[in-house]
Amino acid sequence: MTMVTLGLERELEEMANEELRRDAAASSTATSTAGSTASASSKMKKPVAPVTSAMALRRSTLPETTSADDRNLALGTHLGTLAATLFSGGLLDIIVPVVAYVTLKDRSAFLKEHIRQQLNFQLTMFAATVVAVVGTIVTVGLGAFVAVPALLVMLLVDIVASIKGAVAASRGEEYRFPLTIDFVKGD
Repeated sequence: MTMVTLGLERELEEMANEELRRDAAASSTATSTAGSTASASSKMKKPVAPVTSAMALRRSTLPETTSADDRNLALGTHLGTLAATLFSGGLLDIIVPVVAYVTLKDRSAFLKEHIRQQLNFQLTMFAATVVAVVGTIVTVGLGAFVAVPALLVMLLVDIVASIKGAVAASRGEEYRFPLTIDFVKGD
């Protein structure tokens, strides 16, 4: 969601809550002036629960099959891989999913699948990088005209796919990385 949408939702929520407060204040003054007559009590509105934001409603409709810890660990794996990709130029991005897979694979099926997807994607990117480097060496540098742009595109795909995986993990959803060879098989 964009910041504008979140700001509009907050503003609508505040407006609705202000309207509820005004209605409650009007009801209490009507009750105090009319006493406890039947006509005044019939005009009183029933108490209404405060309006919740659309984000809270969407969150409550999500399936709660995964724990918040598992979603956060999957999110951390994707963001850690993204950070490793950005800070190392794509050279160390395989380390985070390997460590996460070794240490966290037995925790839950949701977490294992997210880590496995990230690991398979990074292994695919590593294999493509090796092919690009070998192709450049074999062609005595001429392959660099194809390899360098291809590696830059792969780096961009890596960044975008890791962000999309992180968003899906935070929502408790599955995510399949594009163009991925299934090196590590699932259950």
